Amino acid sequence: MQKTPIKNTPKYPVSEPSSIKHNSSVTDRIRATHQSGRVSNANAEKGIENAYIAKVERHMMNWNAVGAKGQWVTINLTIFNSGKFRYTSLGVSGAMQSSLKQYLNTLNRMGLGRHKKSSPYSIQVRFRVR
Repeated sequence: MQKTPIKNTPKYPVSEPSSIKHNSSVTDRIRATHQSGRVSNANAEKGIENAYIAKVERHMMNWNAVGAKGQWVTINLTIFNSGKFRYTSLGVSGAMQSSLKQYLNTLNRMGLGRHKKSSPYSIQVRFRVR
């Protein structure tokens, strides 16, 4: 019976521990970040802002212009935190302009809903009239 030699795996030198000392563990630091909200609050605010802007765009697309189907309309909105807004419209003329102005003035009286951002939202809504 012949014995086969056993291969020894080479041992790598153990690196010295870091000279930087931390008073807390990694999990403690991660937990503190989540509790302080530095990461999650920024994402939540962006999500709220996107949802608010999507709601405003849906309001704009509900406008029903008779005889102007297929035409592109661009509306620049400055929405204050009270929900009231100022607007300018591009690509609109004649009877369609008065219809859009009437719709936006009615919508402004009702308001678009309050938002919590300290400064006004400035958005541009571009859509095709249905």
